[in-house]
Amino acid sequence: MRFHHLKTQKIIIHLFTVLFLILIPLKIFAQDNADTIITYRQSLMYNLQRNLNSISEILKGNIDQQSHLAGLASILNISASYAPDAFKQKVPNNGKSKSKPNIWQNQDDFNLEMQSLIRETAELVKLAESNDIKAFSAQLGVVGKNCASCHKKYKNR
Repeated sequence: MRFHHLKTQKIIIHLFTVLFLILIPLKIFAQDNADTIITYRQSLMYNLQRNLNSISEILKGNIDQQSHLAGLASILNISASYAPDAFKQKVPNNGKSKSKPNIWQNQDDFNLEMQSLIRETAELVKLAESNDIKAFSAQLGVVGKNCASCHKKYKNR
C-alpha cells in the first residue's frame, strides 16, 4: 500500500514538473506578445498624434506645405481606421501602456469613439481635397475634440 502511495506522489510531482516546464515558456511568450501588441498600439496612436501636429503646424503657417494637407489627412484617416483592431485583444497593462482597463470593459462605447474618429478624419480628407482651408481647420478642431474625449475616458495621463 505504501509503495502505491509513493508511486502516485511521483506521478503527481512529474505531472506538475511537466506543466511547469510547459506553462512558464507560454507565460513568457504571452508577455512578449503583450509587449508587442502594446508597442504596436502606441506606434499607431503616436502616428495619429504626429500627423495632427504636422497638420496643425501647416495651418498655423509655421510650415509652408499646404499641398501636404490632403496626404496627411489621408494618413490620419488610415491610422484611425486601424485603431479599433489594435485594441481588440486585451493584454495586461505592463506599466508601458497608458490605456485604462475600461477599454475592454466598455468595448462598445470605445468602438463608438473609434468609429467617430474614423468618420471625422474621413471628413477631414474630403475637406482637404476641396481646398477649403477654413472648413478644414474647423474639422481639425472636431477631430481634436474627438481624440480628447476618448483620451479622457480611456487613457491614463
